[in-house]
Amino acid sequence: MANIINGTDTGSGGLITTGDSSDELQLQTAETTAVTIDSSQNVGIGTSSPSARLSVVDADPTIKLQGNELSGVRYNRIRFANQPGSNTQEIYGGYFGIGGFYLAEYSGTGILFGVSATPDTFTERARIDSSGYLRLAGGGIQFNGDTAAANALDDYEEGAWTPILADASTGGNVASSYAAQDGFYTKIGQLVVVTVLFTFPVTTGMTGANQAFIRGLPFASVNANRGESVGAIFVRSITLSAGQTYFVAKTIVNSTNMQIMQCGSNTTESTTTISQFVSGSSFLRLTLAYNTV
Repeated sequence: MANIINGTDTGSGGLITTGDSSDELQLQTAETTAVTIDSSQNVGIGTSSPSARLSVVDADPTIKLQGNELSGVRYNRIRFANQPGSNTQEIYGGYFGIGGFYLAEYSGTGILFGVSATPDTFTERARIDSSGYLRLAGGGIQFNGDTAAANALDDYEEGAWTPILADASTGGNVASSYAAQDGFYTKIGQLVVVTVLFTFPVTTGMTGANQAFIRGLPFASVNANRGESVGAIFVRSITLSAGQTYFVAKTIVNSTNMQIMQCGSNTTESTTTISQFVSGSSFLRLTLAYNTV
């Protein structure tokens, strides 16, 4: 039997009822149930069958937090805790003295973003870690509404690499020492920009008639015509062959090697040999951009 407390059961008055058989507590207005607390202590607003601790059902459900203190710095907050006495995460917005909308995480795990087609499961797609880095778990960044995977920015990295002056594409002999032997690279998507610095490489023991290679690129060039790129070289104490007037560096398709080429006006390009270096005195600096896979 239902009990009616402090209300009317007819007309437009409100009432509170408890149902002995359903173990529910209902608050009604205008003879319509507004709030239901079921036997599991789930609270429903706009629904008599709440499926969670708080279920709000409406055509456009809205929960409003509005502060009433107009001094100092004030926030509207929703706090999440994984155990009593802790504040692990917050969602909050400033309403006086400060603006903006904030997501805050206090455990050090970071703020994670994910998607899933299955309720109560989570597939991470991105996170902002405790150091402030945005990390993507696959995919990439797409611009201007483009949805093509091939047009997504999916990688960025930079670092050092070790260029090696050699007299063969593999094996062979390499310079025994350098005053400086430096390389740096920046990779954005499939584009790699590398720098090389050799000072005073000692070529004693290398085969002078062999072609000179720079080996050890951080990524192999793509196996296509666009895998062959050319970059200018600044040199000192490297002798040009007759009829040639300048040097260039050229990547080799599907390889981590570069060639040092000689070019001139109205003449065919040619490779550079180790004998054209002055052992212990040559200087070479270059910057080159190429495509990788």
